Amino acid sequence: MLLLLLSACFVGGGDRSWSLDPDVHGVDLRLSNGSVTVLPGSEEELYIEWSGGGLGNRKIRPEPVLVGDTVLLDARCGGTCGGDITVLLPPGLEVAGTVERGDLLVDLEQRSNIDACVAAGSLELRVPAGAWDLDLEVGAGSLVVQEVLHDPQAPDWISACVAAGDLTVLGL
Repeated sequence: MLLLLLSACFVGGGDRSWSLDPDVHGVDLRLSNGSVTVLPGSEEELYIEWSGGGLGNRKIRPEPVLVGDTVLLDARCGGTCGGDITVLLPPGLEVAGTVERGDLLVDLEQRSNIDACVAAGSLELRVPAGAWDLDLEVGAGSLVVQEVLHDPQAPDWISACVAAGDLTVLGL
């Protein structure tokens, strides 16, 4: 019986990385389980790293694809598979990220639009202090905002949601 169950399961997804042309509008990162970390990078490249793990009903070997002018890395899967995504983001690129279960950290030195959601886990945004057009929502959990002010006229925006967990927006 156990053999029948395991015959349809895959373990892990391997480690991979990509150095991409930064001449795009932004990145869109999607993950079932694990963590997504977006850190400041150089102007010369958009660097994405994938470290797969867990069990699932299909092998996860995500490949970045260009959708319009946005790089999409979709690492969603069935089961408990997942992994970690790390991105070194060139200045000015927009960030979109969705994590079903886990953590999402976006740490930016320069202003850029952010659209991020976590179903269950934590979402932390570290951005330049000041005025932003904010759309923040937490279903069950906590919301902390420090050194970031809501101004609907601000040129840069943050749209962030957490269904169950913590949302933190820190101005640096």
